[in-house]
Amino acid sequence: MSNYNPNRMSESGSVPFRSDRIFCIKDEWFFAIRRGPDHGPYASQEEAQQALVAFIKHQLELEKKRKAERNLHSSLRVTSPRPA
Repeated sequence: MSNYNPNRMSESGSVPFRSDRIFCIKDEWFFAIRRGPDHGPYASQEEAQQALVAFIKHQLELEKKRKAERNLHSSLRVTSPRPA
């Protein structure tokens, strides 16, 4: 029996249609994201791939910052004294 599961961790049921994030229209290359407009155009597929990697790294850094800020705010609420 295989352990292969094409669903993502938060998904169940039938697998939704997926396509490549990087695509070409009239010799211009783009990459798609889930939320927001497609990014591009880029002169080559390689440029689009590099831009996608940079975009993902940037998003991960933003998420780390947001998580650190949430943790800080949470710890301040727990440890700060209540006004008299």
